[in-house]
This record gives sequence, structure tokens and C-alpha cells, in this order.
Amino acid sequence: ATVGVNETVEVSYEVTVSAAMPKGEAAVFTLTATSGAYSNANTISHRVGLEVANFENGLEGFEWENDPEHPWTVVATEPHSGNYCLQSGTIGHNQTSTLTLHFKVENPTDEIRFFRRTDCDSHDNLKFFIDGTEMQQWNGTLNWREFVFDVTQGEHTFTCTYEKDASGTSGADHVWLDDILFPVSHIDYACNAGADQQLCQ
Repeated sequence: ATVGVNETVEVSYEVTVSAAMPKGEAAVFTLTATSGAYSNANTISHRVGLEVANFENGLEGFEWENDPEHPWTVVATEPHSGNYCLQSGTIGHNQTSTLTLHFKVENPTDEIRFFRRTDCDSHDNLKFFIDGTEMQQWNGTLNWREFVFDVTQGEHTFTCTYEKDASGTSGADHVWLDDILFPVSHIDYACNAGADQQLCQ
């Protein structure tokens, strides 16, 4: 594309990814801008084939363990992106609303990232746990912001809990999650090599 002085041009590219590309592999793109003798290159990368929970199709796609008494629900209340996000259950004082997912991570080192928003009392908390260890907590009124947590290879349990203390209520009294980007998952494959002494080619 050619850009004139004081002009802005928006350029869109359609990218097709091979089915043979490993899940989680980084696709690297380089954008080069040239003007006469001057040139500037900007490189960006995007990991392909990762599992994202954006709740546009409800809770489908993942085996969530949702709180039976105070379940998290998909709502259209100010999502981070798209039309929907996930909202904590309605609870009273000294109650909790918990959402859990068991996940098997493929790579030796990886990460889970998600966006959160809160609108609650300063003593009520959204807490995020990995394998029962609290990683971080948030309270009060906070706009959408992304958080990233490192994970290692193997089985892990991700848990989000909204909990209220003995008194005090403020705002909508809820917390929200959206655009959860999971690590590269491990997939167990099975194959049949045939009967004993039978060669497979």
C-alpha cells in the first residue's frame, strides 16, 4: 500500500494456516514501512491453534466445574470483547461462587491469561488459584485488564472464586471474566499396531 503525506491507510490481510502447523506454534509477521532511503520494520507474532474461552457460545468447549449453588453465568454485561462474558454467581455475605477447570499442559513452560473486571465491595474478592495456591486477588471497582500467569507441564487445576465477607455491599456485587487464553493442551493419542508379529507400514 502507498501512503501519502499526512494520510492514514488501513490494510487488512487474510492469513491461512496449514492444518499441519503444530498447535501453539508462533506465526511471525513482519511489516516493513519504506520512505525513500528510510525503512522501518515491525515484527509481531501470534500463536495459532490455542484454546480460547470467549463465551460467545456459552460455556461450551470446556469441562467446567461450576458452582451448583451459585453458578457463574454467561451474560451480555459490558464484555471485554464480542457480545458475552462470564459473570460470578449471585451470593450473600460469607458465601462464595467458584468455577474450576482441570487442564493438562503440553509444553515445559507456558502461560494462562485472561481479562477480569470487578464491581464489588472493597472487602469482597475475586481470587485466582492454580493447584490450590492463590496467585492474585482483586476487589473494589476495576475495569477490564489482562493478567498472565506462568504454568508448567502436566496436570493443573485453575480456579476462580468470588467471595463476600460478613458485611458490606457495593456496586453490582459481581465480578467478570472474558477472553481466557489457555496454554497448549496435551492430547493423548492411541494407535493400534495390529496383532502380534504383524508389521505396520
